[in-house]
Amino acid sequence: MKITGSSQPLFTLSDGMLYDSRKLPWSECCANPVRAIYSQLFHAIETTEHMRACLRHGAYCYGSGEIMFVCSDGACLCFKCAREEYAQISSSIREGFSDGWRVIGLWDSGSSDEPEYCAHCNKFVSAYEEESEYLERIVEEQGE
Repeated sequence: MKITGSSQPLFTLSDGMLYDSRKLPWSECCANPVRAIYSQLFHAIETTEHMRACLRHGAYCYGSGEIMFVCSDGACLCFKCAREEYAQISSSIREGFSDGWRVIGLWDSGSSDEPEYCAHCNKFVSAYEEESEYLERIVEEQGE
């Protein structure tokens, strides 16, 4: 259980919902979340609510690597850039634009052997190797 603050009654559980502990008895609190979609990962991002929930969840998947956001043009954005450019992304999602900012899904670096680079800041993201190791491996493969 993650408490959002010792003096604040709002908290989240592993289900990603936001609860209010002021609702007593406890069974009522957990039966009626304040917000059902609050902090969880969506592999298909269809609404700004999904995008905000992914950002609240954090940059890493459970037991896996860092997440990246996949845009409608196929480019990826790292977590930091997605958070910083949320206004642009949410506008594109709401309006259905295919302008390179509309996020349509997530990519988990732990689910692939190949790394990705952020299209905005060029950050290297891989769950298995550092950028220098990856570049050395590519050079070796090309030399064979």
